[in-house]
Amino acid sequence: STARQCREEISAEIVGRNVDENAIDDPRSLYQIPPLRYDSVDPELPLLKYDYPQQVSVFGKLPKRAIQIPKYTGGSTTPDFVYRIERQDADSVYLLVETKAENMRVGDQVILDAQRKFFDMLRRQNINVEFAEATSAPAVFSTINGLIEGKVN
Repeated sequence: STARQCREEISAEIVGRNVDENAIDDPRSLYQIPPLRYDSVDPELPLLKYDYPQQVSVFGKLPKRAIQIPKYTGGSTTPDFVYRIERQDADSVYLLVETKAENMRVGDQVILDAQRKFFDMLRRQNINVEFAEATSAPAVFSTINGLIEGKVN
């Protein structure tokens, strides 16, 4: 297997097509902002602008193809967001989130199934990772709060 290096810089377009120049920088964000890059106004923009609890030590939108999870239909998929959540009585956990509109397309279910199976496999190998699908920002906030309190998906 080939080891990959982390990149210091990436093309902004692979993070998001849209730009918000008025975002306030949060040192926990994966990227220096402003500008804030996103694809959809709902739920991505509120997720990127939210004032997360201090237990969220890192968060951000993942670049396209950052984690290449194979789909059985061909190609690959990457979750939209990553959060590192510090827990007082347990190891930190990474939450990966795939956001979808409430009126999902047929292909979206293939993406969700592939990601869910991939992260379930990692969890069975005792890797502290959780996966959630979300159609709204409040659903993600609720999942994060549950993980802070020690609950798992």
